Amino acid sequence: MDEQLQEELKIRKWISNILLEEIALQDNDLAVKQLLGEVFVAAPEDMWNTFVAPFTDVLKAAHVGGKEILSAAKLSFDVLTSLRPSTINKARDRYKKRSDALSKEWGEVMKTTDAALEGDAQLFALLAAPQLFLGAKLGGAAASAPGGVVQYLEDSGWHIPLVGDILGIEKDASGAKAAEDAKDAATPLLNKIAGFFFMAHHEPAGPILAEAEKEKEDKEPPAEGNSPEAIMAYLEKVGLKDKLEQDARDLLGAKEEQINDLMKPFEAQVELLDKIYAAKDLKMLATALQDAQQAGVDLGGSGLGDFEQQINSQVDELLQDEEARKGFVNSYLESIGQKPADEGEKEGTPDAEAAQEVSDEKLKPEIEKVIFMSSTQGMQEQIYTGVQKMKEQIKAEVMDGVPEGTVVSMLKQSKVGKAYLSMVDKVIKKIEAV
Repeated sequence: MDEQLQEELKIRKWISNILLEEIALQDNDLAVKQLLGEVFVAAPEDMWNTFVAPFTDVLKAAHVGGKEILSAAKLSFDVLTSLRPSTINKARDRYKKRSDALSKEWGEVMKTTDAALEGDAQLFALLAAPQLFLGAKLGGAAASAPGGVVQYLEDSGWHIPLVGDILGIEKDASGAKAAEDAKDAATPLLNKIAGFFFMAHHEPAGPILAEAEKEKEDKEPPAEGNSPEAIMAYLEKVGLKDKLEQDARDLLGAKEEQINDLMKPFEAQVELLDKIYAAKDLKMLATALQDAQQAGVDLGGSGLGDFEQQINSQVDELLQDEEARKGFVNSYLESIGQKPADEGEKEGTPDAEAAQEVSDEKLKPEIEKVIFMSSTQGMQEQIYTGVQKMKEQIKAEVMDGVPEGTVVSMLKQSKVGKAYLSMVDKVIKKIEAV
């Protein structure tokens, strides 16, 4: 990058920062965004007010309508101001493949509790904060039953070694369900024995063995099994805690991969658009377009020669216009710290002589920049609007399936859940700060 281009970029950043600081004085949200990352560029109207507005009267008087000049260049920004469908589909499909595998596996497990997993948000809540999610998902019926949620899970088949071969583990025939079945099978035999001893007209004074056990169970208060600690202890006991944590990290990794697949092309496109947007003369614009072409993006630009010719023609017209030239002379003198000549300044005075000494060669670059900025306002508006739409597009993809509401509260109590929420929050703020 040559020294002139570096210097112009520094000036551009300086002007942009001044504009943004002025806006931020009335907008605290924008000030926060500036701390999070560099804002893409000032809005087109701010760029116009900075570079072109001081010469509006001069341009009008000289009948310079710069806004239409760039149409000769035949540039098209549709490709750069939207994410390609192939990019979105690739990122979405890679994530979906991993999340669907986990959803199928844990969906089968949840079916045993007569509760279904509904979407990625619930899947991640189950994996990252099972002790909270299961209590909320299974509801009051499970919580009020003897033994609470823990016993409900046990009765649903979550005991060692879990539900059949869902996770590749064989069932334990000696679990709580088998014990209950054995007790039910023994009850008729006990009743027959009671009838043999007491006959039909002799009822036993107290309840028989099976009934006594049932009566005892009814009188006992529900066992503790609803607290997050109790649920997590049960999951650890049956060997599910590590499995849940591992799958939560896997789903977190899948989301991170999806975000990276989206952000890399987004940031690359914004970088290219930033160079085009920041161009203040034809040389900078041509360099920016060449960078885009090398990156595999064809923006057209076949008419850049015609564009340059029209700008040069406008510059020559302004230099021949006495009033227009005087306006640019005064601006030039101010830029180098000299006082512009006043109206009616007598010939021979220092100010009048200084004005006369400003050559066309000194004025020409300044006039070129003003006409260029005037003619590229439409391009800047197109880029600025396109970037805003692209931001909304990528934010929608990132937020698809992200938990909200009460599920977020659950995830905040989980290490993996907090990492997930933090990752999504940071990338959304990064996108918004562009």
